[in-house]
Amino acid sequence: DLTLTRANYLKIIGWKTASLMGGSAHAGALLGGVTPARAARFGVFGRSFGLAFQILDDTQDLVGEEEVQGKSLGTDLALGQMTLPLLYLRDVARPELRSQLAQWFNGNGSHTPAQAREQMNRIKEEAILHKVPAYCKRVAGNYLLKARQALAPFPESPHKDSLLALTEFLVR
Repeated sequence: DLTLTRANYLKIIGWKTASLMGGSAHAGALLGGVTPARAARFGVFGRSFGLAFQILDDTQDLVGEEEVQGKSLGTDLALGQMTLPLLYLRDVARPELRSQLAQWFNGNGSHTPAQAREQMNRIKEEAILHKVPAYCKRVAGNYLLKARQALAPFPESPHKDSLLALTEFLVR
């Protein structure tokens, strides 16, 4: 859906990755014996971390290198799934590129694997040209800040340090 909004994209990844991570962090805290109010903070941490993780994963799917990622890339594009990097590219692209994106997403752009690779390379080039990775990293960074803030009331500990280190690792 080339008309997908950012808000609806965030809802989708909220239902998907963020709810899993948020629920896991919340349940883990409860099982660890913290109060429900404190466990809710871990839920916020997990949900915020999950949103950031999915945004950065979607970005790598568009502009990453398969050798570095260790997995096939371009799957979101191949499946016609709009992600934040593609939404941003759509919104900042010139009318010609926007029209071409619409063609590709409607299945009218490629007929062979070679054409699909060519389209993927073109979109990747345009994404880099339009600074899509930097934009997505900023958005993910805001969610990671919220994740870190959720842990702020907790005393320093190796467990807290590990969770905070995850947020730093994610943006490297």
